[in-house]
Amino acid sequence: MSPGRGLLLAAALALACGGGEPRGPCQPAPPPGSLGTVCGFENPEDVAWVPAAQLLLVSQMRHADAAAGGSLAALTLGAAGEPMAPPRRLWPPSMAAAERGTLPTSGDPACSDPPDPARFSPHGLAAGAPAPDGEIPVAVVGHGVREAVELFALRGAGEAATLRWKGCVPLPGNSTGNDVWLGEDGGLWVTNYQPALGGLRGLYYMIVGGLGLPTGEVLRWRSSSWESVPGTRGANPNGLVLMPGGESLAVAFTGAGSVGLRPLGPGDGPARDTKVGGHPDNLTLSSRATLLVVVHSSGLASLRCRFGALPCASPGQLIEIDPATGVASERFSHDGSGIGGLASVAEVGDRLYFGAVYDDRIGLLIE
Repeated sequence: MSPGRGLLLAAALALACGGGEPRGPCQPAPPPGSLGTVCGFENPEDVAWVPAAQLLLVSQMRHADAAAGGSLAALTLGAAGEPMAPPRRLWPPSMAAAERGTLPTSGDPACSDPPDPARFSPHGLAAGAPAPDGEIPVAVVGHGVREAVELFALRGAGEAATLRWKGCVPLPGNSTGNDVWLGEDGGLWVTNYQPALGGLRGLYYMIVGGLGLPTGEVLRWRSSSWESVPGTRGANPNGLVLMPGGESLAVAFTGAGSVGLRPLGPGDGPARDTKVGGHPDNLTLSSRATLLVVVHSSGLASLRCRFGALPCASPGQLIEIDPATGVASERFSHDGSGIGGLASVAEVGDRLYFGAVYDDRIGLLIE
């Protein structure tokens, strides 16, 4: 059977099968070691902890069949990392107060208007270091309206925090962004997952990546143009982290089931690939400078969720990698019964918050 027919058959099976068992209420205060959940979200694909604002930023992704656009949400956290209020939408603002006529102050000068809220589809996100005036830069990979990195400014903290669009940087043609990183120097990095996502062309590249063949690379915005980062081409580049010191970066290659560490200059160390199995998604740095990667354990279960078998029951793992040795170990696993399609993680003290791309909730683990 050809790979294309196999994928179509898997999709047919996904549609023929129902989703997981109906879920009970969320548990935002679980006992240690047990996975809890925080409700009130819609497709919360990526999560990022912003200590200076005392909140968890969440990208609520818009799927292709959705009637409304996606959004950026916030969950205010207390001193111990506990949820303090229900999640709320930060952007877009209410339709009555939409940022019409906003003038861009960052990014590409050719990007002159905010994304249309009705078609906005945020994906990976990252928050940078606060500026002297307290403003925190936020970068978000956006689909739908245009393929671009949308730039925002976060001000205030907790329930008083606000998010304002500042500009965007359109991605090159034949590229689809996935994750993004803001360097300490303000540099912008993004993973180009594959040349297209939708239609037959997107299906073709999905098959190519699933076979472990290269589909994209890491891109860097510098001197008003994008450039490919040498050594980063691979099968479905996904999660992205610039390592402390800026001498290397880590990238998850979803189609290859691995996480690669790539030096950025001569003498910055060797390139290394660590096999983690499954389909690795987003990356983050832990408090002890190890890499945390969220892995989709079952490709078929994840595919079922993608084709509408909800609630999503796709299992996942959290793998921890020592960047010095490349040694990987499982830190947590979940069968998908309480929350499915785990895609990202943020460490807040002794708590781990998990994004879930096809769910109405995020995960919460107290270690």
